[in-house]
Parts: sequence; structure tokens; C-alpha cells
Amino acid sequence: MGEITSAMYLLRGRETVNPSTAEGGRRMDVRKDRPYTIRLTEDEALVLSDWLDRVMHRKDFSQLVDDRAVWAPLYAISGALETTLPHIFASNYGELLDASRGRLLEKLGESGQEDG
Repeated sequence: MGEITSAMYLLRGRETVNPSTAEGGRRMDVRKDRPYTIRLTEDEALVLSDWLDRVMHRKDFSQLVDDRAVWAPLYAISGALETTLPHIFASNYGELLDASRGRLLEKLGESGQEDG
């Protein structure tokens, strides 16, 4: 099973491939039946799940997704998060989400902020 790690290296079978050098002439095949694992912290999973739930059904987001095939992995990720995160049913969900967002923002520092 392959994984996408925070260092952005793809593990394909026994071979580790850096995506920035993957075009180096080697033949690479996509195996449609091979599952991939994306590792997220609980904070990342909770914040991403909330965001996907809020934006996936908006018309402006639908217009942003210019390739219909992208919806398949979006639904898969959203569904996996929804079915594995017990936090989304907690009575203090809002507090948990705010705490997760705060920790992630602290970890990000200035990264991702718009200029000016």
C-alpha cells in the first residue's frame, strides 16, 4: 500500500519516488486498484472534514473543480473522514474544532497568509 507523507514522497510498492524527479525517464504506471493512505493528525483531519463539509456543496466550489473526475477522490476523502472521526458527533464539536484550528494556525505561523 502506498502512502503520501508530509515530506511529499510517494511510496510505490518497494520503490520510493520523489514527485519532483519522477519524470526522469522511468516508466511509471498507475494501478487503479492500489489503495493509498493519507496520514493526517486528528487536528488536520477534523479541520479538513469541517472545511470539505462546508465547501463541497457550494456552487462556487463546484465551478472551481474543473475536472469531474476529481469529485471521486473528494467524496472518498470526505466520506472516510466522516466515518472515522468521532469528534463530529460530540456535543462540544465547535470547541474541539476551534482548538484544532488554533493549534494548526500556531503550527503554520505566517505560512498561507495573504499579503496586504
